[in-house]
Amino acid sequence: MTTRACNLVATFVSVVALCATAEPSLTLGGKDVALFSRGAGEKIVCPVVADAPEGAVMDGVMTRFGDGLEVDALKPLSSDALRFDIKEVGYYTLVARLVGTDGAILVEATNTYAVTPPIPERPNELGVCFHSSHCARRDAWDISFDLLDTAGFARIRDDLSWGSVERKKGEYGIPARIDKTVALCQEHGIKPLYIFGYPSPAYKDYKKGFPTNDITRTACAEAMAFAVGHFRGKVFDWELWNEPNQAHPVNDYLPLAKVVYPRVKAVAPEINLITGGGSGAGGGVGGGYIVPVLNAGGREFQDGWSAHPYMAPRNTPDLGYRGGPPLARASLPCCLEANLKWGRASNPGQKPLKFWITEYGWFTNSKGVSEELQAAYLARALLICRRHGLDTGLFFYDFMDDGLAPEEKEHHFGIVRHDFSPKPSFQAIAVFASLFANKRTVASCSPAKDAYVLTCGEKCATVTAIWSVAPTKVEIDWPAPRENLVMLDWQGRRLDVPSGEKLCLDACEMPVYFIEK
Repeated sequence: MTTRACNLVATFVSVVALCATAEPSLTLGGKDVALFSRGAGEKIVCPVVADAPEGAVMDGVMTRFGDGLEVDALKPLSSDALRFDIKEVGYYTLVARLVGTDGAILVEATNTYAVTPPIPERPNELGVCFHSSHCARRDAWDISFDLLDTAGFARIRDDLSWGSVERKKGEYGIPARIDKTVALCQEHGIKPLYIFGYPSPAYKDYKKGFPTNDITRTACAEAMAFAVGHFRGKVFDWELWNEPNQAHPVNDYLPLAKVVYPRVKAVAPEINLITGGGSGAGGGVGGGYIVPVLNAGGREFQDGWSAHPYMAPRNTPDLGYRGGPPLARASLPCCLEANLKWGRASNPGQKPLKFWITEYGWFTNSKGVSEELQAAYLARALLICRRHGLDTGLFFYDFMDDGLAPEEKEHHFGIVRHDFSPKPSFQAIAVFASLFANKRTVASCSPAKDAYVLTCGEKCATVTAIWSVAPTKVEIDWPAPRENLVMLDWQGRRLDVPSGEKLCLDACEMPVYFIEK
């Protein structure tokens, strides 16, 4: 996908009908039109699919989040489209109406749009959990990968179950949707990570849904070796099982790794086999599972391990919550510090290992956090990982809301909604990607309690993020004059740089950015 001065991300299909009769219905976005602007000033078209009464016209207004900037629909209005000329990056809401000849509103719908900055280089660690089964059901491959591109994702994590590879004993195959996903990843420059696991119906002897004897361990290894060979040169990162919390780390999981690791590495020595599968979520965040495996000699049967250090429903990434052994504090900084340390070789003959975070996120319903707070937490998670030098993958869970049930938390983890419309977190991630790319950390500090500053880049080409856990006044020695300093908020909106001898601002949960050129 070509680089754009700004990108407009709209809903894929969002239909609002008055009732089940023949009343007019309104669709914002659509499958047969461009959903992205090609640059500032381009006319954005929001088509209508409706049996509109004669003389009815569209009306509506686009409003930018935070500052209330309004972008009126361009004239003339018609019954089949609204047109907008959006010139500034930001997160927008459209309220559109179909108005009858008597001025009555026949139908009204609301939609969100993410107008994103260009992303010349994707952050290597930026990943998201992606369920290709959603695309297969909806035939929505193009919009999904356009959204991934626009947000700057470099990685996706998807499932390839053992049962889908080996439905009958000794007979192997790859689902068509997986082949298509991997092909699209190659086309879009995205690196896929595949989870291999879950029991196969070809075998019956499991312990709590996990292979714990020689027959099932060997069968799992052979099926995974087939998948690794099938995708050799296309998929380099594999994860053995997902959250095998029901399996004992030393008595059950390590014996499986001892069989699987040499088998798949014999097929493709260049791949990374990640163990742990994210176990250790919750009270044992990022350590309660892997430490026994390492202590029992498991270092030689993996290239790295993963954790799922969730802070949901409402704990912050910076402070987390009180943990348990081996981490007294279950926070993202503590998780990173401990796991990156465990991965380093402690003697010349020891194998170094990489640490991955293969699920991480917050859900956005009444039991979780607001969509705006989700955006703040995900942006801060990226900043914290950059500060600690995570160079593998941080995979947000997940790409799209899995359903529409209001009280089901699994239906509200997405950075886009079930209709593909972007949440604020989509915008926040895209802005981070555009500013930080793969710049290395040059400085970080905490100028006030629970307030943080991170600077990345080189010499006079730096970007600095400032945020806090709660509203806090921050003062930084930033010498004036500041003619070359640009200040942006989380959605990429340009702000006025504070004047004065020191840079003083009210830091809050949403990061602000300073670009020095």
